[in-house]
Amino acid sequence: MYAFVLEDKLDFLAQELHQAGSFSVRAEPCETVPERVLAEPDRELHDTTVSSLRADAVLAAMMHTSRTLAAQAISGGKVEINHLPLHSAAEPVYAGDLFTVRGAGRWRVKEIGGTSRKGRLFITYFQY
Repeated sequence: MYAFVLEDKLDFLAQELHQAGSFSVRAEPCETVPERVLAEPDRELHDTTVSSLRADAVLAAMMHTSRTLAAQAISGGKVEINHLPLHSAAEPVYAGDLFTVRGAGRWRVKEIGGTSRKGRLFITYFQY
């Protein structure tokens, strides 16, 4: 694991931080950051269709549940979008939105595609 700190704090961390939990820790400067450190982990992308870009419809599709149960989770205060509480099931959803459902997991809408012949919208998402 890597942590990025300001250069003037490196000496302090090197002197004071030796262990985090049961893991030993060392602090050392580096001129360049390896790409594997900054690379986003590979996630399995899922494609689905939704009837609209309402929060309850998108959440139901990502959770593989009914729209009614998704709306109940929203009205029960269990759902956040981008770390902000979601108060309305009719809230619009945009590409990049992060859904957090307390007790169920997290999903991110990766992209919103075109429409099907029946007028449904294609979305791509992944689960953390």
